[in-house]
Amino acid sequence: MFKHIHVNKVVVNNREEFPLDVETGLTSSQVFQRQQDGLVNKTKKHVTKSYFKIIYENVINFWNLLLFAIAALMIVARIPFTSFAFLVILIANIAIGLYQDIHARVLLDKLKVVSAPKVTVLRDGKLCSITADKIVLSDLVELRQGSQIVCDGSIVKGFIEVNESLLTGEPVNILKNVGDAVYSGSFATSGCAFYKVEELGKANYAEKLQSKARKFKKAKSEILSSIKGIFKVIAFFVIVLATALFLVAYKQGKLVWPGFESMTDSPFQGSIASISGSLVAMIPIGMYLLTSVTLAVGVIRLAKQNTLTQDMYCIEMLARADILCLDKTGTLTDGRMSVKEFVKLDMSFNVPIDKIMSSMLNALKDTNQTATALYEKFGISEELKSTEVLHFNSEKKLSAVSFEELGTFAFGAPEFILSKKEYLKISNLINSYAQQGLRIILLAKSNTKIQNDNIGDDFSPIGLIILNDNIREEAFSTVKWFNDNNVEIKVISGDNPITVSEVAK
Repeated sequence: MFKHIHVNKVVVNNREEFPLDVETGLTSSQVFQRQQDGLVNKTKKHVTKSYFKIIYENVINFWNLLLFAIAALMIVARIPFTSFAFLVILIANIAIGLYQDIHARVLLDKLKVVSAPKVTVLRDGKLCSITADKIVLSDLVELRQGSQIVCDGSIVKGFIEVNESLLTGEPVNILKNVGDAVYSGSFATSGCAFYKVEELGKANYAEKLQSKARKFKKAKSEILSSIKGIFKVIAFFVIVLATALFLVAYKQGKLVWPGFESMTDSPFQGSIASISGSLVAMIPIGMYLLTSVTLAVGVIRLAKQNTLTQDMYCIEMLARADILCLDKTGTLTDGRMSVKEFVKLDMSFNVPIDKIMSSMLNALKDTNQTATALYEKFGISEELKSTEVLHFNSEKKLSAVSFEELGTFAFGAPEFILSKKEYLKISNLINSYAQQGLRIILLAKSNTKIQNDNIGDDFSPIGLIILNDNIREEAFSTVKWFNDNNVEIKVISGDNPITVSEVAK
């Protein structure tokens, strides 16, 4: 229906661009035109092995070809089919190998679909959620805390802090303002902004990196390596023995072709039966089958525990693990927080706490689990007008908002907001809550306005927000199982060490 619609465009860097409207984004007709021009964020669908490669690797190898050649020679020599039992084991080995590789590919493809990032784009003046492969050139994409950047582009509205550690290896938050470039493969850690998509698909920085490193690689299994080592030694002796047996039979004249009709019970048939029997007996194909069946049983048992296994040999990796590193929030705990209580510290502060917190939450517009718990407790309002906003930073561990008349308010980790002298005054109270496994957020006030993302050091405490972080029901039995199996548990968390310690206990 857009066939006769004409859209004004300009040419930038040899590519047609639509006029940018940061309030409405692309129109439906412009999106349709982009789709017609093929300017859509299409990426390589599969990163695993192709089905042809899976079949080739599991069927075409030295041992399989040798055994198939022996079977073909036995058929030609009219050897009784009771001697072909080794083919059952051979086919079983091939079938198990094909199943595990195809199953792994299917699981990975499904996982990619499930984990395919969704983005929020501005089109026709409305925000809508789409999958990353439906982004078109010049789309305006919204970024909030936790958002994944799926295409290269530049900030056109707002500001955001991004973590580019997946690209650079440096876990440092970088502030991005209007005009700054953002790259796919990074993610937003704080703030709110819109960026314009300037690259698609293979042209994205992350895709260029992946294209150089992308390949299917199996886990390094000591069992598999040992079996392959044994087979290499056996291969040498099999080749030597096969050569010797054929030479001896040839010298004795037993390899003379007797004619198809008179082949039964002929010296030729006897020689082929003797040689094939000797060679098949030397090839330990049963070892492969026994190993595969043992590992397959382990995979089935793990599957009953809702554990995803991509390769049978990963069970061996699990057996060799001696340290397990866990996060606290969302791993030991279920990520659902709730405000237990507010402990007021400054009795002279007479502005309603709900008024301060709801106005701060409205200005910050964070979407993490902590913010959700605070929304449920204090609500959200525009009662107080903010002049400056400092979004949460993993280094500063606080959020702050300056209001026109009341000054600057901050909430976050107490030890990062207060001076050492002020913190020591309330440290015993903080530790008493932390020892109960509770999370503590301090609300504090300063008369200094936020300037260039910097806040003063003259904050005075107003009160403590006590958060309850629910421990998962299955956490105890899971951790106990690993401890009983001599696997050391390490908890890596940015929360208060005392709180983390109590949760771990």
